[in-house]
Amino acid sequence: MTMDAQLGADGDLLDATYRALISGDELVRQRMVIRIQRHLGEWFLDLQAGIPYADWVQQKDPDLGQITARIRTEVANTPGVVSTSDFSAIHDVAQRLVRVEGNFTTVSGTTDTITTLGAGAERSNSSPWAIIFGSGSIHGSPGGIAADFAGGFRG
Repeated sequence: MTMDAQLGADGDLLDATYRALISGDELVRQRMVIRIQRHLGEWFLDLQAGIPYADWVQQKDPDLGQITARIRTEVANTPGVVSTSDFSAIHDVAQRLVRVEGNFTTVSGTTDTITTLGAGAERSNSSPWAIIFGSGSIHGSPGGIAADFAGGFRG
């Protein structure tokens, strides 16, 4: 069984008091969050790894097909994911926000939904400010707007 250190909501290791090892579907979700939040060229061992967020936020009319395909590829290439389906994107022009949503199935047979909320007008950071799973876990921005959106995305 593969295990790894659990990361906190901010992406850092938990302090010694709360340290834990995770495995299974929880580990798959954690790895997925890491992959989706990695900027293109950020990892010195593989400059081709990551998502070109800097390029995307500069587009007045984002290419939703390209964005959806790239996010879906990152999800599909996450160790522990066996299939993906029903990926789609919506561009909210008023909020300058792109939302990508889709389903994935893990090796354990669990099917879950992932929703990424891209950088909106109020954010200077170009990486997704929230990654929400249908199981209820929120990564990136555990409160505020992300929590409000989470309730509306569950089926």
